[in-house]
This record gives sequence, structure tokens and C-alpha cells, in this order.
Amino acid sequence: MLTYLASQRLVTVATWCGYRRALEVHQKRMGFHKAAQKIRQLNYPQEDRKKRPNRCKQVDQETHKILIDDANKRSDYDLLAALVIANALGVRPAEISGIKVMMEKYGYLGLFIPGAKKTDRRGMDKKIIIPYDEQLRMAIKIVLEPSWDIRRAQWRLYSSSKRLFPGCAAVSLYSYRHQLGSDLKADSSIPDKVKSAIMGHLSTQSISVYGRPKNGRKKCLIMPTQSNLDKVSTVSPTKAPPLSRPEKNQRCQKNRSHFVI
Repeated sequence: MLTYLASQRLVTVATWCGYRRALEVHQKRMGFHKAAQKIRQLNYPQEDRKKRPNRCKQVDQETHKILIDDANKRSDYDLLAALVIANALGVRPAEISGIKVMMEKYGYLGLFIPGAKKTDRRGMDKKIIIPYDEQLRMAIKIVLEPSWDIRRAQWRLYSSSKRLFPGCAAVSLYSYRHQLGSDLKADSSIPDKVKSAIMGHLSTQSISVYGRPKNGRKKCLIMPTQSNLDKVSTVSPTKAPPLSRPEKNQRCQKNRSHFVI
């Protein structure tokens, strides 16, 4: 039965493991210990496990140009606007529809970007200044329309990426955020505090999970405001002190109490 369920993919891996455990316990209670041992040794077929899709964390200039040209060719202006914003600002997909233009003069754009992961310890709303770009200005107007939908844009980008780059990890809007991290890390002249403010982080340590210096492609033109810089902390978060031996034993006993039948 377990083999059939796995071959037909009728249940998830976790459910399959639960069935295996139930059969093992049943056989033990019936006195069939050898059968219980054989059931315990069964493993879910590796080829039937759903593989987690690879995530693209780099978008070079050529890849971005191909995606832009394809969106233009299909007159997909919703996706085109999302690509322009993601490439210029490196924001999270959930933040795109909340972008507001605060200032538009002297050849610069002042933008407000609401933080999508804003808590007491991480994330913040951003106020940035960037050189004026007509394409970026038009893209912001498009995403502010009620008919624009981030999920539709994400699905279209996934479909286009799979069609244009077969066999490669699909490019997502979040890939541009990782690319921004690479661009910032590649420029050693930018202080860590400024890099974190551009990314919208409260700590200089958070940017460590984004991008690689060797994947940097261009100079970042985003300038954070002083109010955002003042919020960034350069102190790394402290780790909890190690538990003593009695405290460890007490915690283990507490955790085991939840599994008593």
C-alpha cells in the first residue's frame, strides 16, 4: 500500500511517513515485530519527491534586455512596468504597488517605498532619491492603477523566463533584489550603513544574505535620506547566552512531555 501511494503521488511525503509509522505501531502491537522492522526501513522514493525549484539570484544586463524586449513585443505593459521598477530600485515585489512620488524636480525623483517586512527589529519604510528616469516615472504610474496586479505580473515573468531561458532557473522580481545586493557589495566606496538603508534594513548584517560582489553589474545610483540612515544600526544582533547543563536538561524534559502518549 505504501509503495502504491508513493508511486501514484496520492499523498504528501509527510502524510506517507505518518502512514508508515501507523502501520509499524500496528504490527508491533499485533506481535509481528519482523514485519514492523521491515516497514520501518521503507523510504519514500527519492525520484518521487518534489524538488524545490532553483532560485535565480542574478540578473545581468543581457538577461534584463531580453525580458524587456519580449514584454515590449507582446505589449505586456504590466510586466514591463514591474521589470523597470525592480531593475531600478530592487524593491520587494510586495512593495511595488505602494511606491509614491514625493518629489520631482532638479533632475531627481524622491520616492517613498513602504517596507513589506517591517517589524520592531527589521525592515523600515524607505525614502530615497534617484536620478530622474522617464521610464521609471511611467512605470510607477502604471503600477498605481487599480487594474494592475502583482501576481499576474509575477506569473507572466515566470512564464516568459521559462520560455526564453529553458533549462535555467526562472527569473523572478525578487531576483532583481538579490542583484541590487550584488551591485552594492561590488562597490567598496559605499559605507555599509548606506547599503543597508538602500535595501531597507535596520541592521548592517541583514544585507549579508543578498547577492555576491562578483555578480555586480552597475553602479548603484540610489541615495537614501538622512532619516533612513539614522535608523540603521551597525551593531550586530547579540546571540542568546548558552544554556547551562541543568537548564538544558530542564528544557529537554519539557519538550519530551509533549510527546507522551
